[in-house]
Amino acid sequence: MLEFAARMTLGAVLCSFGVGLSGAFAAPPSTVIQPNVAPAKSELPAAQFAPLTPEVVTRAKQQWLVALTRLDDYLLASGPDNAAAWKEYLAWDALTEASRSDTAPAREALADWTRRWTADHTGLEQPQFRAARLAFEQYAHLAAAAAETDTADTFATHIETLRLTWPKLVEQTATADERFAAFAAMRWLAERQQAPELVAAVRQHFTQPNLTAAISARLASLAMSEPIDKVEPLSDVILGVCINGTVHVRGHTTIAFCEDPTAASFEVLINARAASNSVGFKHPVTLYVTGMTAIEAHKPMRMTAHGMTGLPAWACCPTNTSINCIATKRRIVERIAWRQSARQKSTAEAIGAQHAQVKTAERMDDKAARQIAETNAQFQANLIDPLLRRGDQRPELHFNSRRDQAQMQLQFARRDQLAAGAPPPELSNEHDFALRLHESSIINLGEAFLGGVELNDKLAEQQLHDAQVNVPDELKPGPDSEPWSMTYARRLPIHAKFEAGQLKLALRGESFRRGDQSIPDLVEITATYRLTDSGRKLVREGDVSVDFIERARLTSTLIGFKSFLRRKFSALFVDEMSLGRLPAMGSLAKLGELDVSELRAENGWLLIGARLATAQTNAMTTAE
Repeated sequence: MLEFAARMTLGAVLCSFGVGLSGAFAAPPSTVIQPNVAPAKSELPAAQFAPLTPEVVTRAKQQWLVALTRLDDYLLASGPDNAAAWKEYLAWDALTEASRSDTAPAREALADWTRRWTADHTGLEQPQFRAARLAFEQYAHLAAAAAETDTADTFATHIETLRLTWPKLVEQTATADERFAAFAAMRWLAERQQAPELVAAVRQHFTQPNLTAAISARLASLAMSEPIDKVEPLSDVILGVCINGTVHVRGHTTIAFCEDPTAASFEVLINARAASNSVGFKHPVTLYVTGMTAIEAHKPMRMTAHGMTGLPAWACCPTNTSINCIATKRRIVERIAWRQSARQKSTAEAIGAQHAQVKTAERMDDKAARQIAETNAQFQANLIDPLLRRGDQRPELHFNSRRDQAQMQLQFARRDQLAAGAPPPELSNEHDFALRLHESSIINLGEAFLGGVELNDKLAEQQLHDAQVNVPDELKPGPDSEPWSMTYARRLPIHAKFEAGQLKLALRGESFRRGDQSIPDLVEITATYRLTDSGRKLVREGDVSVDFIERARLTSTLIGFKSFLRRKFSALFVDEMSLGRLPAMGSLAKLGELDVSELRAENGWLLIGARLATAQTNAMTTAE
């Protein structure tokens, strides 16, 4: 279940990155992550509670109204049909009425609008929608806070939490629970516009990448290595001779990384030999020619802050030909043709080589252009746009490469979220694939991809199957089983704690269904695992925990439903999980499984290293 839940949370990211070559290069980054060189202050700035006055809420509502007006202009300019469809989806009449009303919207209305604004709906990533959504979110937070009666006391509690945990956070000695408490405190303050200087100081410290991935040159080369074995028609004109025939090309395509500290740079390489068999005609002579061309071609590629780009391809194609026969009606013409062919042989071969070089480079450029366009479009649709629909800015990505590996760093955090506070720990050994996840990446990406999403019994079975996890009998839909569903909470739908060889994973749902029964309660389902056998096995500690967060006491109905959830999720959070092998995905799928060579959990980070088995490497090399 741990791998299943992690894939549910990070699936869109890791599939975009491909956990393979596409993982190293498929994602166009946005901005280069600058190292956090400024030392953290030993003490946080002073903070004083600022009462939430009606004027503050009114000002937020006015900003929301301005954003709605701009969105209205944008929609009207897009055409009446499109504007009408969007306004119906957004419940526009109710929105505009609420923005002009003197009373705050009901909690149910705010929840409904939040669901609409933050849905993974194409178009909501556009700047006009994002501006209106962010203004709405700010107003919704302040309107809800205005109804709270203990704001000052809660403020004092959160400030105290931050002050007590801050030295430990700076020194990287805080426990997982302390990091989680600091995260919750900072978010509470940010949403209510309290202690802005203190919030800024905390955020400035937590700006390190919270997910990194690396792939070795060996693994990328094996993954992308493809055989070339094709027969093509040959048509050319050299020195006035019209040539027609066939060419049989055999070889392989692979890639090689290049040194580049600011981008993931690599070359697509073609090494092949082309054997031709052709007939040339120039009145009154017919020539029967065979040839051999050695093809070496390079297509440089770079992943930068502007996306994946390619430099012009180049090729070197030395050619050697043999004239096997010259046919003509007159013998004297044949002798002249043989002498002339001998004199022009080197010139003809040079021209043929030049034509082959141009044609090979053009083909590489055309193919790369299609792949680049497709890759960038998929990345935008599968990662960037969904994050923009839920977040307030693009994720920060940075790529770099050496001759032996390529690396990606991602930092994603909304304005009310935190990233990592320090660079990730180093892995102990060299690996073909390495992944380092910070707790904040699980929280932040989980909210972006899972918040408000419904998971039902059929979808859970499909996701387990897609993740190459055996589906337990308890989770298999059938005529004798009750259908069930869970809607992930918009806040903390999934969160994890990585500490001292221990992994704690929690899922939160805000509503549930069991048959005809509906449970609109906030429930957290938690399992804790201990790493054993040198990180190759996860052993669950205790039972799966099911907690109704907002209830002190449970009715008999909820007690029965709690037992139902524990039974279902105990089938997901299994007692033991072997992690000796990691299924390869994306462009690595043809390589089979990777051996997990290192797995550690420490100080908020989960570190995973995997290697391609020696037998697999030898088999792939032999096949080439």
